[in-house]
Amino acid sequence: MEREERTHGTSKRQRTTSGPPHKTTKNSQQSNQNPLGGNGMTKVEADREFIRDILPVVITRYGAGDVPARREAWNDWTDMLCKEGRITQRQYDTWVNSF
Repeated sequence: MEREERTHGTSKRQRTTSGPPHKTTKNSQQSNQNPLGGNGMTKVEADREFIRDILPVVITRYGAGDVPARREAWNDWTDMLCKEGRITQRQYDTWVNSF
């Protein structure tokens, strides 16, 4: 929602939002803070989620021996994590595929 405020013949537009103001927590100030917000996740956490949520689907669909399918799934998985702001661009660029 925009609100227009006139002061001495000039117009100023201010954007107003509803909801509480953003609070800065101790954790959001850590050095691994993601530019999109949050603290991201570790490689171990990403591996665990991938093994739990993604890998079983890949194996069911393509078979346990389809290594290129696993690699592609890992690439898609980390790409999604980066775009959602759950990992940083540096994490995306440096994490190797463990599968």
